[in-house]
Amino acid sequence: MRFPKPSNQSHKNSVQWLLFVVLLLLAPIVGRADEFDDRKDHLQQLIDQANIIRDNLGSDLVNALSKGGARFVLLGDKADLLMGALDAAKLASNPFEAENFISRLAGSDTSEEAVAWCGRNAIIGFNDSGSFARTMFPPSPSPSGSLSSDGWSVSTNAGGSFSDKGILLPDPVPSGTLRVNLFGDPVVGCTDSATFYYSSLATRRTTGPPVSFFSAISLSKSTDGGVSFGGAKIAVQKPASSHFLDKDWMAVQRFSGADIIHITYSDFFFGPPCPPPVPIGVSIEYVRSTDGGTTFGSPIVIDQVCGLRPFLQDSHVAAGNGSDVYVAWESFPNLLGPGRQINIRKSTNGGVSFGPAVVVTNA
Repeated sequence: MRFPKPSNQSHKNSVQWLLFVVLLLLAPIVGRADEFDDRKDHLQQLIDQANIIRDNLGSDLVNALSKGGARFVLLGDKADLLMGALDAAKLASNPFEAENFISRLAGSDTSEEAVAWCGRNAIIGFNDSGSFARTMFPPSPSPSGSLSSDGWSVSTNAGGSFSDKGILLPDPVPSGTLRVNLFGDPVVGCTDSATFYYSSLATRRTTGPPVSFFSAISLSKSTDGGVSFGGAKIAVQKPASSHFLDKDWMAVQRFSGADIIHITYSDFFFGPPCPPPVPIGVSIEYVRSTDGGTTFGSPIVIDQVCGLRPFLQDSHVAAGNGSDVYVAWESFPNLLGPGRQINIRKSTNGGVSFGPAVVVTNA
């Protein structure tokens, strides 16, 4: 059993440590040791992966990640806390006590919200630390044992009131997949009052052999007005050993009777085509589906840079008239220093190809 070590750095840390000890001492004992061990093994794999990405990116690029991306990359900083909470939860008769405890430490945040509205139905997607905590503790609500930091609420009266639907689960996961973990940065869209889409940062672990780990962007689809969602599809994935996908954005449209899904994201990569001595790069990339998210094409690189300067982040995609598609993003010639620009590229063939980059404005 590992415990978070008490810190003398702040009163807040002391209070957190005291709460942890109280929870540990007061909770009655229950079983499920094998399930807790499995959760700890899975969480440790994610922590190891996050630490590798954090070390490769360096502090400057970590600070430039989205909240969802940073939530994953900084898992290692909370390793003792998360593992200690799992050990304490082994002794808890009510797993929701442990959930509330860890959720408070995580900030109880619902952030980076996105809204979609068609007809009288609307949904709001958001990062949710409570969802992550609930899927972390056995018994898992996810049949595959996956984790999720995604939540959503739905309205059936044109936004007059909303109902919190709880955790967006990735299940059933795609064939050949052991787990799909959802890590937030949600974007939602709809094409009619019944059909809603939800994109998210994700990781995927295959069943193997051999076992493979991927950084990914997922897509979940609802056909009942956002009341429920089916299993997560993988819009794009890349080996987690050399890529970290961050800050997805999505636009959906119904064109000639088909639902077209446009997704952009930032790809932080390590190695080729960026040469030593700083083999780090970032791309703004675009993928699309022409069959309502069932399948996706290969990524198109919208912009790409190597090294720590310049830097790219924060892409948005929008569908225009007819076959027009626009991708805008921020360019940082001096990392997060002065001199930023907003750039845009336009496609006139539905996202098959894009014209040259145009500077919209200095930011």
